[in-house]
Amino acid sequence: MEQNLQTEINYLTLPTNDLLDKFGEGMHIPGAGSAAAFPGLLAIELMKTVCKLTIARQEDKYVAVRTEFKIILEELENEIKPRLMELFQKDISVFNEVSQHRIQRDKAKLENNEKEERKMARLANERLKDATEIPLEIARTCLGVIDYAFAIFDRGFQSARGDSGVAISNLLSAISGALFVTLINIRTGRKSQWIEKLREEAEKIGNTYNTKQKLALTKVFELYKEGIDTQDYQLKLIFE
Repeated sequence: MEQNLQTEINYLTLPTNDLLDKFGEGMHIPGAGSAAAFPGLLAIELMKTVCKLTIARQEDKYVAVRTEFKIILEELENEIKPRLMELFQKDISVFNEVSQHRIQRDKAKLENNEKEERKMARLANERLKDATEIPLEIARTCLGVIDYAFAIFDRGFQSARGDSGVAISNLLSAISGALFVTLINIRTGRKSQWIEKLREEAEKIGNTYNTKQKLALTKVFELYKEGIDTQDYQLKLIFE
């Protein structure tokens, strides 16, 4: 009963300290999937801030991107943010069902109730599919907007590149975290078309993530090189 009540909480409406405490309570919810979505949400808010600052500027270089940034801002606010919020809460709800079925499965096993044990195991596995697809969707969603973050960093209000840089970092964190959860969930599953499909998509996302991560590092060092004499530049990027 307590766990069902826990899933009815809208965790994103909690005060920040309370939300952080929930992640540290030693419970299965909110868990890793929601934790992966959270930096994605933070990234969206930072990107929105830089968009708004850029749109408000009167310099020619910012006026030139005003229409583009208005479109990005609208998509972030009306499509991406609501989607990540939905996935954040859905991960809590679905994984709680998986956990409850597993608890009932283990209870039935102790009671030598094989029929109930098989039933609960089947239900847990069915819901685990949904619990696995949710973090993959989180990764997919965050990867889908990371190029916006790079564009905002490059062409947005230059004094706010700390915000857009942190947005890039948070999107990368959300993507890699979601991949961790996805691959953990499918690592022990029986070979099937569904698992192979998820593996292939996770692989593609992971490869693209690697490319974007390297690009992010170049942005860090672009900032490093600004304002220093070229002959003083000693820091090198080494990509294997």
